[in-house]
Order: sequence, then structure tokens, then C-alpha cells
Amino acid sequence: MKGLLKSYHEASSKLILGVHPRVLYKKFKLALIVTVLVCAITSAIAVLILTPLIDFIAKDSPMGLTIRDFIGSLRSIIYSLPPPAQVLIFLTPPLASSIFLFYTLMPVFKLKSHYSGVQEESVWAIFASTVYAMAGVPPLRIFGILGEKDYILPKISREVKRIERDSKIKMKSLLDVLRDEYKDAKKFWRLLLGTIISLETTGGDILTYFRDLYRTTVRELRVAFENQAKTMGTLSAVTVIFLAILPMSVYVMLTMNPHYISCYLNEKENN
Repeated sequence: MKGLLKSYHEASSKLILGVHPRVLYKKFKLALIVTVLVCAITSAIAVLILTPLIDFIAKDSPMGLTIRDFIGSLRSIIYSLPPPAQVLIFLTPPLASSIFLFYTLMPVFKLKSHYSGVQEESVWAIFASTVYAMAGVPPLRIFGILGEKDYILPKISREVKRIERDSKIKMKSLLDVLRDEYKDAKKFWRLLLGTIISLETTGGDILTYFRDLYRTTVRELRVAFENQAKTMGTLSAVTVIFLAILPMSVYVMLTMNPHYISCYLNEKENN
């Protein structure tokens, strides 16, 4: 639960939702409680109606007879409906509550989608940054330019603007905020932030740094694509086995069955 609350904090901050994370977390807990109660009540009602359990539980007291008659009337009403309607009666409440629970998790799913988009666009951001570095643009200025390319790199642009916003809100330098972001960044986005931080902290030849970053990115992409190609090759081989070789093997095994062979020979003799 603490990890989920942290995810709500990140979603509220990085996606600029305008909603306090604890409000989102309370909605999730409410939806979770409602879903559990609805599923439990629906399951109990289904067991009482669809099984003769109530006949063994309810005693021959006035209250027991009343409950038994009530369950019996419900059972007759439900059994009078067509089977699809009977299924919908028991499935609709749990499905509705589950959809509400899923809806409360949408900020977390949006955050995961945002992170995925940042990683995908980071490769192109590195390529563009290398071009700007060749033109002699300073590192932090390159970072600001990436925030202006919302029509090309929408996720990266949103992340850059959010970092610049945090720098103003926390009254910290942009470089300090970048250091904080670098701790949680991953993959190519981390490489880009690390290069900018190193150049601003220690100095050095900007063209050399970004050229090395470009080569590292291309090399890692090549390795990733080779691994993906191997995986796809394995999946294609497995697919061929299951869709081509396995049915033929089963067919051969069936035709070699003595029972089928004897039936085939008997048909030949009769003809």
C-alpha cells in the first residue's frame, strides 16, 4: 500500500493532475472496500440461491422459515429468467465495482505510460541533443530546447517543463533538480541527464561528451534489437512446431494406432 501511495505522489507531481495524492489514495481504498464487499455479498447470495445450503442452515423457527421462504421466492424469480439474465444478475455488481476500482488506478497507469513514452523519446532526444552540441549550444540550453519541442517530443517536453517548474517551486537551481531527477531516472533518459550534469559540473568538450553518448545509445539499441530478433525467432520456431509439426505428428500417431489400422483393413476386405 505504501508503494501505491508513492505512485500516487509521483503521478500527482509529474503529471500535474491538480489533485492531492492522498485524495486519490482514499478513492482507491474506498473502491477496494466496496469491491470486496460486493464480491463477498454477491457470492454469499449466489451460494444461498443456487445451492440447497439454506435448507440445512435455517432452523424450523419463525425467523428461519421466513428466510427460507424469502430465498425460495428469489430462487423462483431467478430461475424464471433466461440463463444469460441469470449470469448477468450475479456478474454485474462485481464487474461494476471492479471497473470503479480500475478507474481509481488510472493515475498510476498514466504515470507508467508517461515513463514509457519518456524512454521511447529519449533516444530521439539524444540524437537531437548531439546535433545541437555540434552547433555549440550549451548543455542546459539544449535541455531547455527539448522542452520547446512539444510537437515532436511531447513526453520529453512535458518532463522538461515539469523539471523547470519544480526548480522554480522549490527555489533550487536547475542543476540541483536535475541531480535529484537523475537518481530515479532510467535507461536512455538517465544517460542524457547524466551527460548534461557532468558537462555543467566538471566542464569538458561538449561535442566529445555527446558523441560518446550517441555511440553508447546506438550500441545499446543494436544489442536490444538483436535480443528482440532472437526472441522473435524463438517464438516463430515454437509457432511452427505447434501449428505445423505437432498436428502432423498427432495425425501420424493416430493413423498408426492398431484400432484404426484394423478398421481400415476391415473396410478394404469388405470392399
